[in-house]
Amino acid sequence: GVTLSTARSDNTIVGFPVQSVLDSNRSTGAAVFASSGIPWFSSGGRLRADFYNPAQSVSVDFIGTSTLSDVYGRLEAYDSTGRSIQMALTNALGLGHVQRLTVAFTTDRIAYVVAYADDNFLNSSPFGRLDRFAFSVPEPADTTDTNGLATFNYLSPGSYFLRNDAASAGDLLLNLPTFG
Repeated sequence: GVTLSTARSDNTIVGFPVQSVLDSNRSTGAAVFASSGIPWFSSGGRLRADFYNPAQSVSVDFIGTSTLSDVYGRLEAYDSTGRSIQMALTNALGLGHVQRLTVAFTTDRIAYVVAYADDNFLNSSPFGRLDRFAFSVPEPADTTDTNGLATFNYLSPGSYFLRNDAASAGDLLLNLPTFG
């Protein structure tokens, strides 16, 4: 899962709710992300996404909305210590132009990301829109050891179904405890 928040320029979370609002400057559907009803995120008010379990990749669409100055979208990934581990920046986006940014790793390293129109870059517009947010978190998997034990890390409390990829029914032996 993920929690979406609004953050300051130092990435600390503030109490403004993230919502979807109708907007003609979008890449899909009819709405874009908004902070308290305002449909843009700038250097001083960023979209922050905190993942329940570390993510491998995160993507978001940036949409240019200004005829006066271009928008440069920034997507930056952070690890669990708050250290920046990867950053992507769009090309100059004029009115109606869309570019999808992605940060990605081969392992699950991303604790959170921030996305915003970087109005500190080349005196650009702060009014870019964000749309089509997506992320991937690896599915927990494990192989049993010589004693038949397996450990699944990163699971939240709850009920789960296990799938066995045994080569044949003879490869599967369940030794379940009895209660009584």
